Amino acid sequence: MTSHVSSNPDGIPMLRHIPLEGAYNFRDIGGYETANGRRVRWHRIYRSGQIDKLTDTDVETLAGRRILTVVDLREKVEYDHAPDRLPAGATIVRCSGGKTDPMENWTHMLAGATSGVPFMKAFYSDIQGLAARFKPFFQTLLDLPDDHALLLHCMAGKDRTGIGIALLMIALGVRRETIVEDYLLTNQYGPKSLNEDVRMKPLGLSEPVLRDLLAAKEEYLQAFFSTLEEHHGSDMQFLAQAIGLSPEKISRLREKFTE
Repeated sequence: MTSHVSSNPDGIPMLRHIPLEGAYNFRDIGGYETANGRRVRWHRIYRSGQIDKLTDTDVETLAGRRILTVVDLREKVEYDHAPDRLPAGATIVRCSGGKTDPMENWTHMLAGATSGVPFMKAFYSDIQGLAARFKPFFQTLLDLPDDHALLLHCMAGKDRTGIGIALLMIALGVRRETIVEDYLLTNQYGPKSLNEDVRMKPLGLSEPVLRDLLAAKEEYLQAFFSTLEEHHGSDMQFLAQAIGLSPEKISRLREKFTE
């Protein structure tokens, strides 16, 4: 399920991918079916890469979709370097992990590597900081006004955003194979070449390693799922134990964001 061309009563097309001039990987996560036969509501939750280079037309697009809450998963050094462009009246929620520049860390750890796959699997398997990062995200969702939409983003809209959207879809009851399908769409709508990701180019890493870092691979997300099960018994138990999503909060999320 990659795109739809029908429209809702407000006249906004139900499109998976929303092309923007100044950002890539901008997608609506609506329309995905849940295990109990409901569907994620269109035009409520979006995901993307960083949005510091949005054009005036792009900002109008966000405003027209009522995207007035933005959850930024980047670290402070990242958003200081590339602050978001937002519609008037929009609110930013910072959900960083309190770390130093991840690009510098990656350069150090991947020096001399011939493949980035082991590193990426290790990244997705590290769940220690997820509670601090994603508790505010879920609280923001629970508090989101019914006439507002929310955008979740990081730098490329793949790893931190991919994990956050996966956790949300788990909470909403979306099947795992569908979660993986959505995650892999980054390969279609993310940077098409190394030259498009300006922060990755100067790292001095080999081209195969860079391609592994930029790619969305199923084995990365599966490493994440496996770690949740290993440490918490199941993905839903992780949401309950680490994120604090009680059955009542899960019910509220499903009522707000599925139909």
